[in-house]
Amino acid sequence: MVQHFVDAKLDFDASYIYQDVDYAIQHVHQSGLVHKGILSDPDRYIVKNGQLLRFLKMLKEKGKNLFLLTNSPYNFVDGGMRFMLEDSLGLRESWRELFDVVIAKANKPNFYTSEHPFRCYDVEKDTLAYSKVDAFLPNKIYYHGCLKSFLNITKWKGPEVMYFGDHLFSDLRGPSKAGWRTAAIIQELEECEEIM
Repeated sequence: MVQHFVDAKLDFDASYIYQDVDYAIQHVHQSGLVHKGILSDPDRYIVKNGQLLRFLKMLKEKGKNLFLLTNSPYNFVDGGMRFMLEDSLGLRESWRELFDVVIAKANKPNFYTSEHPFRCYDVEKDTLAYSKVDAFLPNKIYYHGCLKSFLNITKWKGPEVMYFGDHLFSDLRGPSKAGWRTAAIIQELEECEEIM
């Protein structure tokens, strides 16, 4: 966008461009437009990995606790996970069985510093419960929450946790402050590796 203004020799303030682009990005995420668009054509946007299910099952078999923590709403996570694992999972299996805890709409990076309570999400009714969450139950979905409550409920200690994320700020900075080991999954780095 900036290049357009430069090429057209138009007077502009880059901060206005930033504000407009930021607003547009926030809008398509908060309104659900981006999620609907991706799920309407997942082959175009989601890269399947045939080894994902095998990797997750291997971790479970080795006694590892797995959790999924995302800012996305459950319907998007469910659609994406079902798409990624549809060729590997049996008809009766659910991707949710692979995880000890599933947390959606976590509001990262605020998740790491806030004191926001967890709420149990009812998948069938698309509603949130008002009861206090003091344990994570199998096959349940949780919304919101915070790191402090997560650690109190799970009792998982810093270096015992290996956290994989794809966003440097919201997925790696906060978890590393909690003493978690972190790994970045950043597809764009593949190009750098090929150049080297």
